[in-house]
Amino acid sequence: STAPPDSYEIVVRAQQWYWEFEYPNGVVNANELYVPIGKPVRLKMSSNDVLHSFFVPEFRIKYDVIPNRYTTVWFEAIKAGSYRIYCTEYCGTQHSAMLGTVVAVSQQEFDQWLENQNQELPPIELGANLFSRFSCNACHSTTGASGVGPAVNGIFGTERVFTDGTSTTVDDNYLRESIVGPGLKVVQGFSPVMPPTFGSMTARQIDGLIAYIKSLE
Repeated sequence: STAPPDSYEIVVRAQQWYWEFEYPNGVVNANELYVPIGKPVRLKMSSNDVLHSFFVPEFRIKYDVIPNRYTTVWFEAIKAGSYRIYCTEYCGTQHSAMLGTVVAVSQQEFDQWLENQNQELPPIELGANLFSRFSCNACHSTTGASGVGPAVNGIFGTERVFTDGTSTTVDDNYLRESIVGPGLKVVQGFSPVMPPTFGSMTARQIDGLIAYIKSLE
């Protein structure tokens, strides 16, 4: 259970319903844990909300991720490839969709990936990336299909009716409020199950998500 002293440390934050990984140089990624092969990796893990559990079957590692304290686990990938991450502690309605991937690559590919993460993306492209990375598509369809949450395509400029009988036109302010305070205005026919954890996103990330949603037809 004790990681080798030369381990590469990555911070893991669990929250409903995705995994967030922060690297020593400040790069933050969701649901995809990039690691170099042949290098011990130590995960320092905590939860932003409820109890979760980090499980990668191929590496035979499984450890609880707990609010208000750190737990640690380590592994070393010896073969390039993609390996599924599961949450194995029931954590709410979308528990089964809280999936991630360990992506093991060569040290050269890993260094290049880290460098590429610092490049500025256009807002719509950034938003599309975040929508996938933060598993927004687990609840919100981009094709019009109804899910746990309302579909998000073609909604800009339309009228939304809420459970309290009020309504509003979908604009930038409404989209922002729905991301940072999802329980404030709940659309009729849906339950207030979206957690408020996305309020911790940066202003640029929120702007990117809004731009992406506005671009959907």
